[in-house]
Amino acid sequence: GRGGRAVIEFRYSASARVDPFGLYAAISRIVPFVHGAGLAIAQRDGAVIVRAEAAPFERAELDVRGRRCVLSLRSSSPIVGASSLRAELVVIKLTRFDRSVARSQFAAEATRQLEALGGGAVNVGAPGSVRVHGRLVEGYAVHVACAPGVGLALQTQGIGGKRSMGCGVFFPC
Repeated sequence: GRGGRAVIEFRYSASARVDPFGLYAAISRIVPFVHGAGLAIAQRDGAVIVRAEAAPFERAELDVRGRRCVLSLRSSSPIVGASSLRAELVVIKLTRFDRSVARSQFAAEATRQLEALGGGAVNVGAPGSVRVHGRLVEGYAVHVACAPGVGLALQTQGIGGKRSMGCGVFFPC
């Protein structure tokens, strides 16, 4: 984590599944430091996962675009290194987007970002998207095979953008 502190995975029970951008905005309203803090926030298996150095809250009642969502802290654990990781959606801004070669450009940039963390093998999967400010941002599912130490860095830092909206958040397979 920043300043040498460990990043912890906080698992919240969630009363509803909501859109990622709306969830991030609602959490930012009740915990202002979350906005721009680079925290990873993902919905998975009926829970909301927040990766941070400290729990941003114990319980929160959120209004997510008119839908009520209650989050209650259920567990926390340090992130542990793994050699096989998967992200449901990774978004990477490509400087020159050409749909015919987008997948190979994306794979090359994902590999470059993984190399900066220590390296490994990137396997690009199915395409996906997330809506941000009414605009569709496209990306791909990504599976990574790497050394456990690199896996720890990947789970802590991710690759690509929009981690606060669940993108580039890696979990052990």
